[in-house]
Amino acid sequence: MEAVGQPTEAILSRHGNSRGRVALSSPPPCHLPAERSFDALCVTPLHSLHAQLLQIHSLPSAVISRWAKLSSLRAYPSPPTHTIPLVAPVSRLPTHLLAVVPSPNDRRTPTLLIPVDANLFHEVFDNTTFIPQLPPDTPPPSPTFNPATEAFTATVPVLPVVVPHAPSLALLLLFGLGLETDRNMLAAHLLPAEAIAEFPNAAAMSGVVSRLPTTQFDFYWEMNQGLWRNTLALAARNAHLTELVPITLKVVADARKLRIRRW
Repeated sequence: MEAVGQPTEAILSRHGNSRGRVALSSPPPCHLPAERSFDALCVTPLHSLHAQLLQIHSLPSAVISRWAKLSSLRAYPSPPTHTIPLVAPVSRLPTHLLAVVPSPNDRRTPTLLIPVDANLFHEVFDNTTFIPQLPPDTPPPSPTFNPATEAFTATVPVLPVVVPHAPSLALLLLFGLGLETDRNMLAAHLLPAEAIAEFPNAAAMSGVVSRLPTTQFDFYWEMNQGLWRNTLALAARNAHLTELVPITLKVVADARKLRIRRW
């Protein structure tokens, strides 16, 4: 992994070399439409990214919901289960639903249920305690047809988890599990399009970010810090995360220094 403290210019130049490592195009194709408000951008990692995970697992958006009485989950002798309606065709069935518990200081983020395939997780993340490893002979979840609703359902265990930054977990899993591979989409959630358009001029990128309104700057600062902390905590091996996130974090960190100097 690249060290976050290295000069941004050095990191960017190495990642744009002939070895084909991480680079950004300018501008990225996956930024939000101009007519969307910044409020919409702030909830994107929490809603549309979760929706994309749900779509991959063929789950309806109703799965994105608050989970009541989370403290009781930890008191169960065995994990509680949740029955999920499936949307045909089933493309990838999860083995667990992660009940992502926000930190006590985070009152903005609701507790969300995030589908995950534990077997796939352990193939690409080195944190072996975050999700229990399934015994080799564990059968995959089996869809059940419900005659009353004429729909298929699946019952999977609910696993309460705590991460350093709950809002960026969907982004981490989307790329860490290899379900999304467009690094421009990742960059578009970590930097504004105007900053990405200045690539590879790191100073210009930081300058753009430094002039953002406080609400927008705080969003990018928290998202970059949070995603990097999650990447380290879960020991992700995906190159999009381990190589690109330190670059965008350094850009925003340099922008923060510029803002402090202006104060």
